[in-house]
Amino acid sequence: MHLFVPFDGSDLARIALADACRTLTSLDHITVMAAVIVPASLEIGSPAGEIWKQVCRAEVHLADARAYAERVAHFGDGVRCVRVQARTPVAAIIAGAAHYEADTIVLAHQYGITPRDNESVVSQIAAQVFGGKGAPYFIIQIATTLILILAANTSYADFPRLGSILARDGFLPKQFQFRGDRLAFTIGIAVLTVLSTALYVVFGGQTDRLIPLYAVGVFVSFTLSQAGMVRHWQREPGNHTRQMAINGTGAVATGVVAIIFGYTKFLYGAWLVILIIPIIVLLCLGISRHYRRVAAEVRLTDDDTPPALRTVEQVVVVPISQIDKVSLNALVYARSLSSQVVAVRVTDDAAEATQLQETWEKRGEGVNLVILESPYRSLAGPLLSYIDLVQRKRPKAMVTVLVPEYVPHHWWEQLLHSQTALRLKASLLFRPNAVVTSVPYHSSDARGVRGY
Repeated sequence: MHLFVPFDGSDLARIALADACRTLTSLDHITVMAAVIVPASLEIGSPAGEIWKQVCRAEVHLADARAYAERVAHFGDGVRCVRVQARTPVAAIIAGAAHYEADTIVLAHQYGITPRDNESVVSQIAAQVFGGKGAPYFIIQIATTLILILAANTSYADFPRLGSILARDGFLPKQFQFRGDRLAFTIGIAVLTVLSTALYVVFGGQTDRLIPLYAVGVFVSFTLSQAGMVRHWQREPGNHTRQMAINGTGAVATGVVAIIFGYTKFLYGAWLVILIIPIIVLLCLGISRHYRRVAAEVRLTDDDTPPALRTVEQVVVVPISQIDKVSLNALVYARSLSSQVVAVRVTDDAAEATQLQETWEKRGEGVNLVILESPYRSLAGPLLSYIDLVQRKRPKAMVTVLVPEYVPHHWWEQLLHSQTALRLKASLLFRPNAVVTSVPYHSSDARGVRGY
């Protein structure tokens, strides 16, 4: 039987060729004419027939993988538009790509190369053509690696920018809008790195397991983008029936491919994308709902009047670990805020508590000291209970918690301290009618401050 497939190097032609080959490999004989005529009499079960099946299967994945070339259409304002003056270079590139793929098929057939788990087809062909793994072989491998790096750059170029747009519109956390020192969207780059690394680890770096995830996602993206263009032309003034027809046809075509691919590759990894996409959509909607609720809650209206100036009773609580320059610095600041200042020490050592009480009578500056016993060595629990007690006795008072904090001379010295102040601030942050602030004591190369 003879199969004639018009092959012009486009993705659509590759898909048509691959689908036709997959359908007709069940026949006894097949001859395919495409960009390069490759006559063959393939019998089912023969090595040549198995090779051709692998080629057809590879063509399907190639059609999906080549879709990354569409990335330029998604750059938006990140790419400067350039008007092409001649068609010859574009045609030459398309013809060169088609010729390269045809040559790959012919060489794989001639050398009897089949896909392997530990070596790519390009690597096998290069080893056969150059007679071993010498310098030309490694040049081919390096060139292939650079091409793949360029393809990977697509995600790092687009996802951070897309994340910033979604964050601007309220569908992702506002941190995605942050630009680092190099004016790059740092959070988006970091999140993409973590997620891609996790995928690589989970799937063991096997591309045949990762391609179904990519294919479903990319065709769903194409479908949504084409459908979005249809909506765009509907809103534009004037007659845009032709543009709507083209984009509508593209949306239907890519949508059908996404459904077929999701169905046929469901058990091979596509189920993960089909499950994650709705979860991501619901998550984005939840984030947007949260931002809208917060904006409505804090928005000022014409009926809102500034709060009246009033005197607020303030009780200042200063948690301390020992009597030193750090704690006394915090007490001085506390006494400038209110006359009701209480120092609190949480301990599980009765002897230490007695000694602290004796020292406090000499150095406490007249501030009351409350010692809380903590048999389970918990710091935050007893302190929070004491603050609850203060708020019950004075329901209209504002409780201000001043946390003494030692700031070392070098940033790396911070790792040598117990981070008690940080833990206290984290425990007190979400309490109503309570203000939590740090009173830093900056080091001027003074040594010997302990306990912080």
